[in-house]
Amino acid sequence: MLSRRGLLAWTLALVVASLSAISGEAAVILGIDFGTTFIKVAFVQPGKAFDIVLNEAGKRKTNNVIAFGRDARLYGSTAAAMALRDPEHTFFRTRDLLGVAANSAEVEHLGMLDIPYELEENAATGGFKIVVDKGTPKERKLLPEELVAMILSNVQKMASDFTESKVLDCVLTVPPFFSQAQRESLLLAAEISGLRVLTLVDENVAAAVQHGVYTEFQNASHKVLLYNMGSASTKVTLLDFYGKTGKGGKTTTQIDVLAKAWDRTLGGDSIDMLMVQMIEDAFEKTHGVDPGVVRESRRALERMRSQATKVKTVLSANAEIPVSIESLHDGRDVRLHVTRKQLEDAGADLFARVTAPIERVLQESGTSVDDLHAIEIIGGGVRVPRVKEILSDYLKGKELGSHLNGDEAKAFGAVFVGANMSKAFRVRPVGLRDITTDTVQLDLVESGEPAAGAEPWAKSAVLFKSGDALDARKIVSVNVTHDFTCELSRTTPDAPERATVAFYELSGVPEAIEQFGQHGDPKVSLTIKLDLNDTVQLLQAEAIFVEKLAPPPEETPEADDSTAQATDGSEDAAAADADADAEADASDADAATEAEDEKAKGEESEKTDASEDTKDAASSKRKASRRKRKKTPTQRTHRFPLTVKRTDAGRAVRAIDDEAVAHAREVLASFDAYEEELRTKEAVKNEVESFVFEARDQVRSAEEEVDLVMSEEDKTQLFDDLEELEDWLDGEGADASLEEYRSRRKAFEKRLRKLFGRVKELDQRPAAARSARDLMSKVKSQVTKVWAKERPWITEEEKTLVLERVSIFESWLSDVESQQSSLGSLEAAAFTSADVAAHLEPLHSALEHALRRPLPTPPKSPKKASASKADAKKDDTTTEQEQQQEEEEVTTEETGKQEEEEATEDQEAEEKDEL
Repeated sequence: MLSRRGLLAWTLALVVASLSAISGEAAVILGIDFGTTFIKVAFVQPGKAFDIVLNEAGKRKTNNVIAFGRDARLYGSTAAAMALRDPEHTFFRTRDLLGVAANSAEVEHLGMLDIPYELEENAATGGFKIVVDKGTPKERKLLPEELVAMILSNVQKMASDFTESKVLDCVLTVPPFFSQAQRESLLLAAEISGLRVLTLVDENVAAAVQHGVYTEFQNASHKVLLYNMGSASTKVTLLDFYGKTGKGGKTTTQIDVLAKAWDRTLGGDSIDMLMVQMIEDAFEKTHGVDPGVVRESRRALERMRSQATKVKTVLSANAEIPVSIESLHDGRDVRLHVTRKQLEDAGADLFARVTAPIERVLQESGTSVDDLHAIEIIGGGVRVPRVKEILSDYLKGKELGSHLNGDEAKAFGAVFVGANMSKAFRVRPVGLRDITTDTVQLDLVESGEPAAGAEPWAKSAVLFKSGDALDARKIVSVNVTHDFTCELSRTTPDAPERATVAFYELSGVPEAIEQFGQHGDPKVSLTIKLDLNDTVQLLQAEAIFVEKLAPPPEETPEADDSTAQATDGSEDAAAADADADAEADASDADAATEAEDEKAKGEESEKTDASEDTKDAASSKRKASRRKRKKTPTQRTHRFPLTVKRTDAGRAVRAIDDEAVAHAREVLASFDAYEEELRTKEAVKNEVESFVFEARDQVRSAEEEVDLVMSEEDKTQLFDDLEELEDWLDGEGADASLEEYRSRRKAFEKRLRKLFGRVKELDQRPAAARSARDLMSKVKSQVTKVWAKERPWITEEEKTLVLERVSIFESWLSDVESQQSSLGSLEAAAFTSADVAAHLEPLHSALEHALRRPLPTPPKSPKKASASKADAKKDDTTTEQEQQQEEEEVTTEETGKQEEEEATEDQEAEEKDEL
């Protein structure tokens, strides 16, 4: 747990990260603690604090498991639960199969853990293939990269759903003992999944970063031992934390990794398998079965493994526990009583290995237990009381700190590393210097056979040593005139023998000599990088030729301009050209002229100025005497890039090629498409199921009204059909197509619309008839009485047409009402409310035509007789005020006319609405 001060500092860092996101870039970065058993995912997003991604079940950690169900892939706890029912289709520890050779020692350890699925050697890479759906028509063989890519793709989807943003960038944690092949395979799997890995980071280093974020350090060294016992392995890291003062006096935290060590097979799983063995022994003793019989049942093995994990957890807090598993094997039970002492005695050999990694770390770094300032323990394995006892004794009773959240520290540290690398965030800077634990060697060998009698050309060098910092480059230059091969190999603490990690064929040296050989033999420059992922690779190879150029002509010293400078103090009084004496003479003359022009002014200056000018002149004279240069040759460099082909010949397990990567993407895409179709079908199927229940409830809730329009026989048939549809969905229709689901639902919807349409017509039909008859009465009154007075401009033809349409409608309505009166409610109706509306349309059309007839325009008044010439002359002299008055009168007249027209339109609208 974090202290109050630590929590405050950590929260502040998170807020700063959130608020300091560069505007315009909506980035999300994940920190994925990709453990053997569980996956924890932290994220940072602009405007939000660092947080943990919750899975679909709302949990903060997800089982690192994938299972293949009847129709689709399962992940997380759902997949883990399937291991108890169908272990052959449940795949865990897939991460540990990445980049592992089929004949390696790690396979033996996996065999000890009784992996329930079948593995085959991949002849193309030397690694594994995993058999899925063995013995079924769907049997297929998948690569570990494909299964891990599926898991990472699910993590990406989970994070996208939780953050409601597109997720691409991530930082992945790896154990320190992961080989280069394993790291490269994990990077490939992430690429196949669609994630972009900013970097891989050591699990313990990631946890240390979180520790460094919320802890303030002064300039003094603060050594921390981080002990991490997880489910599969134990990792120990010694780190140095200190404050580093930079520009502006700001102190930032610096983290240096001093040493690393591990035990790759010592973890919680190993203790679980001890408990499994105890349960198995008890079953064999109770029922007298042969050893190993129970383990042959994959289901029984997984049940024992699940129970063993629970027992280990309980014994961490209790001294004893009864264990019982019903029908473990062949219908027989097993019961036993286990004490903590029994488990500790059974695991004596395991517990003896607890402190070995600490001892190696201290030895490699030259550190003693007394030099340690703090010890932090994380991981599920350290919860075992015996482990804590051993650690406390070895570390001389020093406090075993648990200030870090053992489940989430690595994920938070990883996402902080990513935020530091990304341009989208400005977070509290934390310096980090990680190291490699391997020794990297370079070997160069001449391609092909050497010339007759010549010694084979070969060179070798150690490029990086254990303890060297990551993110480093080395440039190697060799004199060579032929093509050659380049091998990069590593020696690890686990394997003293060198193992090839990359092999390259370099060609193009003869071609380079053919083009630039006139300048001498080349030097071939090789650039090799040890990156942050702790993988080493050849970045560039080029042949370099140096061309000697003729030296430039000797330069002569510049003219002595001290006299002029002593007079006027000018720094640019003279100039000399080394290539032309005439120009030099001209320059001297100009300088002298300038000196004479300024002499009068210089004589008026103070004595102090003259003294300073004299000093400047003397200095200038000394500089001029040194300007005579020696003849030095210049050179031109020619670079010829060599062709580099990576073959990885001699590597124990090779990376999958581009074709396999493309195929893996297709495999994931096909699974995704199929499962998306399944999800759509399931959603539509659920909609049909819901429709069946809703339809049945709808009919029953309106049963009184339904009985008026539907016979009991028809109603029974409807319920039978709905029940048949429900049974079909659970039976034959389980695998039906989308079209079939939608078609059946559409047919029932049509039947129900017709049924409830008839129910509504019981009220709507008579109401529509009454309204129509009221309308007819109003229309006839308007036409015969109102229009004659208020709308005399409507023609007789229009009035006659309206009355004819009224008569036609009344005749039709009387006829259908008569027919309807003789029909029962269960029979088809003679007319509907919709029919009433349809038969009113001709009348509406005639009314609209009549009411739209405009008001007749009134006749214009006759013009006055023309005035006499005198009056005309007087009119010519009308004042501007009179003209303005006339214009206002005209405007008033037009306004009155417009208001009259608007009033007429309003009246028409009111009458139309009334009708």
